[in-house]
Amino acid sequence: MSRRALAEQEHQRRVERRRRRRRSGVVLAASLLALSAALLFAADNLFRPGAYPIEQVRMEGEFRRLDPEQLRERVVAALGDNFFALDLTRIEDAVESMHWVHHARVRRYWPRGLSVKVTEQRLVAHWNGQRWLNHVGEVVELPADVKVDALPQLTGPEGSGPLVLRRYRQWAPLLREAGLELGSLRLNGRYAWILELLPAGASGDASFSVWLGRDEIEQRIQRFLRFYPRQLQADAGRVRKVDVRYPNGLAVQWAPVSDDAA
Repeated sequence: MSRRALAEQEHQRRVERRRRRRRSGVVLAASLLALSAALLFAADNLFRPGAYPIEQVRMEGEFRRLDPEQLRERVVAALGDNFFALDLTRIEDAVESMHWVHHARVRRYWPRGLSVKVTEQRLVAHWNGQRWLNHVGEVVELPADVKVDALPQLTGPEGSGPLVLRRYRQWAPLLREAGLELGSLRLNGRYAWILELLPAGASGDASFSVWLGRDEIEQRIQRFLRFYPRQLQADAGRVRKVDVRYPNGLAVQWAPVSDDAA
């Protein structure tokens, strides 16, 4: 076969390959368009409002202060009407905005259910008179008419709740071993510590304050704990203030002795 004939055959083969590639490209493009249209149709059908409504809301948690029905109403008000288009974060925020809710976790479950698990606030202290601290030191706002069992009074600058609570948890057991109840703990604006103590079994008017200041507070409270049982405990009802802000000692302010006592 001549060179010219071979060249002609090769040319025809290249032309045929290009035709096949074009046909394949057209088929692929058509397939992709069809797939895209199918996906768009499916997505539109899947996320269309009202297409897959929530049929069950399951509430989980310990409900001591929370009303499950009020909680359910809050969840339903925040729901959309499509299982696949739910904004779970929005629902969690709506639940956590309720009084007594510390944390909420919202999850879908198949086929058309919603699970809402809540953790209630656990109050551990009064905070700055009108508010509360929960178990992790977060400030909790509650209605003024809320009644809670007796809790310690903690006070401090804005943002110091976790620090004050941590110190309370550290010092209260030590003082209890010495026969003293830590009724209140205050961190003032200069970040100095003031404790209000009540001897075990005594009435409220027998309380006295301990001023630790802001420096070397661990050494100072240990100094007070060593001094108290030896020098103060026997006459604790007359103590009004103990100032431990001295390098190596402390000062005691006593209640005046009444004429009857004299």
